[in-house]
This record gives sequence, C-alpha cells and structure tokens, in this order.
Amino acid sequence: MVERMDRALEDAPWLAGEEYSLADIDIAPFVQRLVRVDLFGLVAARPRVNDWYARMTSRPAYASAMPPAGSEGSQRFQWSICRKVNRDAAFQARVP
Repeated sequence: MVERMDRALEDAPWLAGEEYSLADIDIAPFVQRLVRVDLFGLVAARPRVNDWYARMTSRPAYASAMPPAGSEGSQRFQWSICRKVNRDAAFQARVP
C-alpha cells in the first residue's frame, strides 16, 4: 500500500492529482493505523508519503475526525461506534 502511494505521489502532491480528494481521505485512517502500531517506519522510509501524511494530519478536518491516540479502546469511543451501528441497523430495518 505504501509503495503504491509513493508512486502516486511522484507527480502530484495528493494521491489522485493536484487537489486533495476522497482518495486521500479514504486511505488516511489506514496510514494512521500503521503509525499507531509502531509501523511508522514504512511511512518514514518514503519521503513523499511521509510529507503527504504530515499534510494530512495538519488539516483541521483530520484532527476533528480522527480519534486521539489511545482512544480506540476507550469506552467513549466504543459507545460512539455502537450508537452508529444501532442507527444504521434501525434504518436498515425500516427499508423494505
């Protein structure tokens, strides 16, 4: 994954070209997971990906959307996921 990202970033600052896009938003949580499980070396070894990650994490929307480090196991975070799953299940139950 990181190698493919590196190739995509050879000619443009963002994964799908010159502008920030859904491609960047979609892959960011996976890169964040690499960082949080001590596999940042995979990212740091590729300067273009490392620069991309720095730009992603500096975006205000990223900070507000991504859970803080260490919160993945917290009860508050788990409850927020449960509420979303329950809302989705309730919606699906109403759809014929």
